Amino acid sequence: MKLFPALIFVGFGAGLMTVTDTAAESAALVPLPPELALPNTPGPTSVTPDVSLPAIPPPVLPRQPVEPERIIQLPPMIISETSKASPWLYVATEDTEYLSRCSQATTRAFVTAQLEIRQILQLFIPADFFAKSAVPAVSILAPLDTNLRGDDAVGREMLRNGNQPPRPATPNNSNKNQRQRKGSAPEGFRFLPNLRLDDRDMLAVFSYINERTFRAENVMAAPEYISARLASRTPTLPAWLIEGVTRLYPQGNFRRQPLTIQPVRWLSAEDTAGLQRDPESRRVMLSAHDLFSIDALAAPENQHPTRVAAWQSQAALFVRWALDPAHAPAAEALWTLTRRVSHEPPTEALFLQCFGFGYADLQERLSDYLPIAVRQPVRLPTVKLPALPRLQIKPATPEQIARLRGEWERLEIPFVRARHPEFLPRYIDQARATLRRGVDRGDQDPRLYAALGLCELDAGDPAAARPYLEKAAAAQVIRPRVYYELARLRWLDLLRDVPENGGFTVAELQPILEPLRVAATLSPPLPEVYILMADAWLRCRDRVRSTDLPGLVAATPLFRRIPGVAYRVALLQLREGQRTEASELLKLGVEFASEPSMKANFQHVLTAITAAAKPKGETK
Repeated sequence: MKLFPALIFVGFGAGLMTVTDTAAESAALVPLPPELALPNTPGPTSVTPDVSLPAIPPPVLPRQPVEPERIIQLPPMIISETSKASPWLYVATEDTEYLSRCSQATTRAFVTAQLEIRQILQLFIPADFFAKSAVPAVSILAPLDTNLRGDDAVGREMLRNGNQPPRPATPNNSNKNQRQRKGSAPEGFRFLPNLRLDDRDMLAVFSYINERTFRAENVMAAPEYISARLASRTPTLPAWLIEGVTRLYPQGNFRRQPLTIQPVRWLSAEDTAGLQRDPESRRVMLSAHDLFSIDALAAPENQHPTRVAAWQSQAALFVRWALDPAHAPAAEALWTLTRRVSHEPPTEALFLQCFGFGYADLQERLSDYLPIAVRQPVRLPTVKLPALPRLQIKPATPEQIARLRGEWERLEIPFVRARHPEFLPRYIDQARATLRRGVDRGDQDPRLYAALGLCELDAGDPAAARPYLEKAAAAQVIRPRVYYELARLRWLDLLRDVPENGGFTVAELQPILEPLRVAATLSPPLPEVYILMADAWLRCRDRVRSTDLPGLVAATPLFRRIPGVAYRVALLQLREGQRTEASELLKLGVEFASEPSMKANFQHVLTAITAAAKPKGETK
């Protein structure tokens, strides 16, 4: 059997840090203000509390709204330097810096393919649905070399991954379908050996390329990459949208127009075949309310495999139905609904505003559409795309090599610590050596200082990190995490030897608040920035600065699915006497909380506020 050329998937792998990981760590340390009637808790001297609440634990932050992508267990990678190695090339696009040891032709073809993919993906899903960062991503390209160093375990693992037999065709990618459409996806595909590592404000990808067989037209973004970039977006996209897009993406042709999405697979091969034979055959479908619910799969009773499979399939069906040109302008209604439920509770009234009909009608339309979706492909309208920018490929400078390689090697540190701690000292040394070479040459690029400071933090040496973070911040580097980490280190210094309920003055908190205010202006917005800012003000003896509280309130819609943010801001509002505003924020928190314990915590505070507002002598 003849195989089509292998598809090359880029951006595969798993991130190391998530929003919930960082925020949850600090959620357990919320200092409660005097409104919670805790003894010896500092508070604003000019405010008389009118709400007395028992001490309650702060809510635990929710897990990611979608299942985390599969973690690839790979040992660490070593980027070796030899006298025979090709020189490094450098290319910069709008949001990515490339460092390549491949030929100039291969480098140009690869980067151009990346730009084409991003451009054509916007015909499938709006560009603003993907996570964005003011910090450029790092992409390192290396020619595939089977003569790896003996200790380059990750390289060998990546090679084994890339040399696996092609993946079998899916039921919707059968030989029959292949013959029916020109330029279709291949019968099988292989992964390009590559790995993606995520930081809080940027990402990096390392890719091996076999230059002898490389074909730019076969480059695709890995489904895991698409899912991760959607899930990392702020405000968080609804889980059903992420699930639907992620399930449809592998069924489509996203390298040429018209974009074609192949027939869907419904639940199982047996169910799919049954619907193809008989449009009236049985089907398991959830109600529209259950499909859009924030906690659709949160409760144990909602995690039955059949229910999970039905929710996943129905999410894909709904997105496909809306994208089908036969249902125009449903696609625009879909994007409007998605943007709104990113920070508003999903309700039938909101759905009606977007689509012009309610949940019952949607259920009927999806049921009628399902027999069509399992049999027929969907072709999206052809759109003329703008010309791609011209690429300027130049020899990489020593400063660029040190900074970009150092960023990659820095990100390996948490990866190695989690999976292969026995190798950790060596990889810490390597990352430090790479970044310090630039500093030793006199390079004063604040981005290099930032990378070196974060490297020391990741290596577990905050004392060594502090001077570099201070230099990077003083030079106004664009790195949200730098300002957060600097504020966090200063906060820890301030807390040292202070009683748990001890308070601080505004002057004492200024060194913490100043970098946090800078971080709040940068992209991506980090929830831990607002959590730390709120924590600092909750320990302040003075009233909240007039500009900080509105900024915290304005940030809460960005993090609806991280209740720890809204919870702290509501406590600050209570302390400032803004009882009505705090109640509204807590009510929204109840709507977005996906775990019963979190809902109970929010409700507890709401009940206490209501009780405090009743006239004396009136019983609850």
